[in-house]
Amino acid sequence: MSFSLTRRADISIYLIVSFSYHSGYTRVRRRPPDRTETDMAMTQEKNDLLTQTGQDTPMGRLLRQYWVPAIRSSALEADGPPVKVRLFGQEFIAFRATDGRVGFIDEACPHRGVSLALGRNEENGVLCIFHGWKVDVTGAVVDAPCEPAARREKFCASIRTRRYSAFESCGVVWVFVGIGTPPPFPNFEFHGLPDGHVSIRRAVVHYNWLQGVEAHIDSSHVPILHR
Repeated sequence: MSFSLTRRADISIYLIVSFSYHSGYTRVRRRPPDRTETDMAMTQEKNDLLTQTGQDTPMGRLLRQYWVPAIRSSALEADGPPVKVRLFGQEFIAFRATDGRVGFIDEACPHRGVSLALGRNEENGVLCIFHGWKVDVTGAVVDAPCEPAARREKFCASIRTRRYSAFESCGVVWVFVGIGTPPPFPNFEFHGLPDGHVSIRRAVVHYNWLQGVEAHIDSSHVPILHR
């Protein structure tokens, strides 16, 4: 999924997960004399290292350390249906609670693994359709109706599902799905624009994140491929 947020002056800012590191100076390195053209060629191993974003992959761990756009705010209604979201090969659900807060949690119910995307979103929590376990925006299990009433509260307090930090800006729900404390939310220029100066377009494109980044920043291919 990619988002394009456009200013009224027709300047488009494309939100693609890409990262640049700048040291403040340019270092010129000579190519090692024993390096061959084969060393510079893309291999399946190198491609997998760069493009595989599962939880246990190097690139997956890196990308999870940043805030990423997940879903449009308008797609989530208070007490509306939960929405299934796939990021970095991992399944989540997003929902808006009765009080307006956004929840972003693992898709699988912590009880038997049933998809919470099939559940009912009501009274500040998602109700699993299998045994009625209810999970709120913090990931806490707040009800398990099949448990004896005398010990239900204590039982629920001992169980949680993973929840992820969510932040709404410019009509988009941004999430942090990494480990540890999220970094400060980036101060992108367009976050200060009035609502009327921002438009959001959603598109499904069948390529990995690296191909998307290369297509936008690799200007040398334009006069050859697009002539």
